Amino acid sequence: MHLSEWHTFNLRDRKTYPKVDAPIQVQYESGQVSVGFSHDFFPAWDLLPESLITCWRYIKAEMLAHRL
Repeated sequence: MHLSEWHTFNLRDRKTYPKVDAPIQVQYESGQVSVGFSHDFFPAWDLLPESLITCWRYIKAEMLAHRL
């Protein structure tokens, strides 16, 4: 299974948000991980007002389908 590298997330820096709407895995401050599409976790045009997400990475669509 292919996973991309983890990307550090800073809610105040739009450059750290995913660039495309695609399947991703996010990791929270607690260490918990969730999967979904990037639009499920990140707004398309605005910065998040708050978030416990610390990093994210792209995943293959098959991994997302398996987890849902």
